[in-house]
Amino acid sequence: MTGEERWRAVVEAYWRAAVVSVGITAPAGRASGEYWTPPQQLSARLGDKTQEHCTVYNMMRLADTLLRWTGEAAYADYWERNFYNGTLAQQNAATAW
Repeated sequence: MTGEERWRAVVEAYWRAAVVSVGITAPAGRASGEYWTPPQQLSARLGDKTQEHCTVYNMMRLADTLLRWTGEAAYADYWERNFYNGTLAQQNAATAW
């Protein structure tokens, strides 16, 4: 956002570490609660907090920024999966206004 190349490099390195190198679940989840899990170990921690909303929201913001920088469809795909499976899924019809 600042235009400084070093910060872009930091963001891209974080994305590779958090998403590309580690992998994500089919609905795009990556954390259990607020804990990031090592590669190939998320299945042992699956539960009702696998799509933890704060993580989903912040990773969606990051994917949006990367999409704007690069135009790569993979970021839009990631954003879309999190929107449906991590944001809309947080709604609870029983408590809706």
